[in-house]
Amino acid sequence: MVQIIVDSAASFGIAPSTKSHSSSAQMRPHLLVFSANHPDSLRRSVMDYQQRSPSVLADVAHTLGARREHLAHRAFCVTDGNTPLEISPFAKVKSPPQINFVFTGQGAQWTGMGKELLEDFIGFRDDIKAMDKALAQLPLSPSWTIEGILQCLLLISGWSLILQYRRAIEAQRDQSSR
Repeated sequence: MVQIIVDSAASFGIAPSTKSHSSSAQMRPHLLVFSANHPDSLRRSVMDYQQRSPSVLADVAHTLGARREHLAHRAFCVTDGNTPLEISPFAKVKSPPQINFVFTGQGAQWTGMGKELLEDFIGFRDDIKAMDKALAQLPLSPSWTIEGILQCLLLISGWSLILQYRRAIEAQRDQSSR
């Protein structure tokens, strides 16, 4: 039996590292992305970050860009920490776009995936039709449709499977006749 005691390093007299980032990391510009639900909150947030030490600029930039929710009211600045922050004008973004991703997993997509999406997911089919409609309204609209291309690919992949099956049967016959 193995027993493990977990305790903080501070209980052993080990202080947190005070090693600062390299001077090159401190001197390079960083993007600070600010956001809030209300313009007043955004203003307070910007003022709070203006009080931060330039020595933690890289950490602040990472936290703001990757670890915070991006809310409706936004502003940004690019700074190396040596000059006062020049904040962009505040902007309110419209509702974020609804983006959906389709992942096939590790490896190639299976032959019937597009067919299943078109047949089983009304939203996917409606999106394809909406994109086709938008393309058709262009001044130089294409002669093809996305839905038509997908249908052709499905037909081609179906024929490919039939040909593969026929080849496998012929190979099996060749081996059994030897």
